[in-house]
Amino acid sequence: MKRKTILSHPAVYLIVSFVLLSLTACVKPIESQEKIMLQTLEDLSEKNFQLMKSQRIFFAHQSVGKNIIDGLELLMQETGTAFFNIREIVQAAPEEPAFLHAYVGENRIPETKIAAFQEYCLQNDSLHFDVAALKFCFVDVDKSTDVVALFENYQKMVTNLQNQQPEIKIVHFTVPIMARSRGFKHTVKKMLGRRVHEDADNVKREEYNDLIRNTYRPDRIFDIAYFESIGKDGNRYRYTHRNQNFYTLQEEWTDDGGHLNTEGSVYIAEQLILFLSGLE
Repeated sequence: MKRKTILSHPAVYLIVSFVLLSLTACVKPIESQEKIMLQTLEDLSEKNFQLMKSQRIFFAHQSVGKNIIDGLELLMQETGTAFFNIREIVQAAPEEPAFLHAYVGENRIPETKIAAFQEYCLQNDSLHFDVAALKFCFVDVDKSTDVVALFENYQKMVTNLQNQQPEIKIVHFTVPIMARSRGFKHTVKKMLGRRVHEDADNVKREEYNDLIRNTYRPDRIFDIAYFESIGKDGNRYRYTHRNQNFYTLQEEWTDDGGHLNTEGSVYIAEQLILFLSGLE
């Protein structure tokens, strides 16, 4: 039989919660803050722009990736600039330079995405990718994920591709992160020392992302988690969960806590254009 405590009673729990809220009203959960200055499309040189347009880029993704594709299309409409010829690979891919993309694998089973991405890239004799990137979704990594095993699986695939298709430039995406819940229940759980799954999930994502950052060349990493953690004001906040640091998706870039809203999609798409234009 499960043992009950005095805090198990709803009325007592509510009273304690309000007391704790009153005592900690002036305490912020922010460990540190840094100001970031990001580039914009105004920094894109004509030389880099033309080089980027001349390449065949492959982007393997799921829903957040679709948000980024939508952002690219909106940017092209708003600026009147054809950054890419965006085409989804259904059967045959166009032969001219293009931003090719495909929905790969199954969410929450990242190994299926790794396998599908590798299969596409091994067809490079016919698809002719210059650049290829696989992006996991935030749901692919949570508090239960063995991030070392997942990364080793990813790294093995990358090494295999580099050996078999050395002409492809592999771009490594970090795992997207989620926004931090601001609700009353979340606040009370934190103050009572109870587990908040969003924080624990983001800690795991940060662990995986650090493996990416510490293994591959910085100029071959598109750090989407880094960009998601920067607000419109340029501030980036670091939090701590059980002595482990993590970052969160800023609320202005999302409507549901995970996927990018219209503004967030355009923002990340702009950073992706700048990144791809700098690839050598």
